[in-house]
Amino acid sequence: MSDTILLGTRKGTLVLDRKHGRWTPRPIAHAGMSISYAARDPRDGTLWVAMDHAHWGPKLSRSKDDGASWESLSQLAYPKGARFVEQHMPTPDQDPTAERPTSYKPATLLKVWVMAFGGRDQPGTIHAGTLPGGLFTSRDGGDTWALNRPLWNHDSRGGDLFAGEATARNQWGGTPAAAAYGEFVPGIHSIVVDPRDSDRVVVAVSCAGVVETRDGGRTWSGRNRGMLNDYLPDP
Repeated sequence: MSDTILLGTRKGTLVLDRKHGRWTPRPIAHAGMSISYAARDPRDGTLWVAMDHAHWGPKLSRSKDDGASWESLSQLAYPKGARFVEQHMPTPDQDPTAERPTSYKPATLLKVWVMAFGGRDQPGTIHAGTLPGGLFTSRDGGDTWALNRPLWNHDSRGGDLFAGEATARNQWGGTPAAAAYGEFVPGIHSIVVDPRDSDRVVVAVSCAGVVETRDGGRTWSGRNRGMLNDYLPDP
């Protein structure tokens, strides 16, 4: 059992240590900032925090000395030309099955929602899931990040929009979790790296379901069979 708890809160990062059978909090880090995710890299002990800064936007912070000091990293950024099929929050008077004209929006980072770490055979690999539905991966311990284009350009979200118009029907819906940012976009909220095979990564998307790669992110397949929305007229 761990003797440390790392918590991300709406008012900063809280670290608690267990000593003599009691949990003792340290002075709060990133005071006043909303923290959307906090985790310890199990490979080297680095602490990671995703900050939802009201002025500077989403940023990452890391500590390599167990929280004694923190380093702010360069902001994750979508490459030029990254677009997605625009979604709109449905209203009660709209027919959800009606066809709507396809419109596009340039991708801007709204939030780093989750982080996950590669296996011990991938010591520098870190994944980050974002609003609006991008998966970023670092291969150098978080110094640089790149958008996973095979997932971003997947047929389930319209195909390669870097190249032009959509070539397939977009099946990635928006999430109400993005409403706080004035948007209705999808978001990657969960990432699981198979501990037996670091090239197998499973990603959960709000709202699209589950997608999986078995080759380190080069190709992706849907894994929604058996999943039901039993609150909808058509589950």
